[in-house]
Amino acid sequence: MKANRCFRAFNIVVVALLGLAYAAAGSAIEYEGLGGRPANPDPNVPNSASWFLYQLPAGATKEDALRIENGSGAAVELIVYPADQTPSSDGGFALKQRAETMTELGSWVTLYPTPRPVAYAEDRRSIPELCQFAVVQAAQAAPTADVSELKTWCGGVREAAIRLEPDQAVAVPFVIRIPDNADVGEHAGGLVLERKRPADEPSAPSGGVQLTTRVGVRIYETVPGDIVRQLELTRFTIHPNARQKELVATVGVLAAGNVSIDHTTTLSVSDTIFRRSSQTVERATQALRGQELITNISLPLPRFGRFSYQAQVAYTDTDGAGQRLMTPTIVRWFVPWLQIAVVMLVAVAIIALWLWRRGRDRGRLKQWRPYVVRPGEDLVDIASRRGIDWRVLAKANGLKPPYRLKAGQTIKVPIGS
Repeated sequence: MKANRCFRAFNIVVVALLGLAYAAAGSAIEYEGLGGRPANPDPNVPNSASWFLYQLPAGATKEDALRIENGSGAAVELIVYPADQTPSSDGGFALKQRAETMTELGSWVTLYPTPRPVAYAEDRRSIPELCQFAVVQAAQAAPTADVSELKTWCGGVREAAIRLEPDQAVAVPFVIRIPDNADVGEHAGGLVLERKRPADEPSAPSGGVQLTTRVGVRIYETVPGDIVRQLELTRFTIHPNARQKELVATVGVLAAGNVSIDHTTTLSVSDTIFRRSSQTVERATQALRGQELITNISLPLPRFGRFSYQAQVAYTDTDGAGQRLMTPTIVRWFVPWLQIAVVMLVAVAIIALWLWRRGRDRGRLKQWRPYVVRPGEDLVDIASRRGIDWRVLAKANGLKPPYRLKAGQTIKVPIGS
């Protein structure tokens, strides 16, 4: 959020519902009982129950309304304001902060939270029609007081302070005015509901963090004309996340046309040693007009093997044809070097111990003395008492299986054993 860079005390968007509820299209955007949605959805327009979707030509105006609901069980004070769309850190949908300057769709919306002047309360004309009437009447030499009041009301407000009692719902009218010089294509923004901070609540200290609850409803306005729907692949990487013990695949796509594009990213993982497809992950996302969207897909980190990774991005182009973009294939070896190093160290230690014991036994065998076998003794008993392997003793004395000894038999044993 760009404005945060200008302030040492940040506003953190506690709710990413600023229209980010892409997967939840078709329902009201809500958080902790506070919700907002279009008041006049069109059943023939998909997603119009969650988002404001317009196709108004440049210079056009339209009246609509935002329905705000308080299901929290406690009274709440809100500030409602329109905001420009701004990309999040990964290129997703977000809305500007209240303190930022609105230069796009957020500046095209005017709110009308107060009722019409009494003289025009029953007037059936829309707000744009009624306000055009006020302009014409005010141009007369001596406009009436009612006309002057209406013209003042027609100025609307940029933001509205609203109090909702528990389980109360209100509709806030607004007018969107498309500039005459608006570019062809999509323009995005939203209406934000921000909880008002109590006056006695202390501000965040310098360099601190100020938590703010914001709920937003998206507005999409597509100016008719030469619409271009085109996606481009910008990046594809595979890298391990050692802390999480997982693998992260990153796919970047750019909406190179003049509208946002819904698309599906499919990641395929294949085990190249056993020649089999081990995993397929699919994500439905939206790339915003002119923005790069970064999609991160987490995968289990393989223990061992050689794996190939490839992503496919599917979308519908300008002509309504399905398009598929394929990334290059990335091949990675996964070898548990740490475990292998531990095994090798253990093996080296065992071999070193064996060589040391063998050298010790050989040193002992350099000098021998005769030994007379006593009744009841066998080769193993004699060798164990002298700290050498019985096989070494048998070999030194030229004994053959079954290695039997007789009482009174003379054999050689190491000196000093």
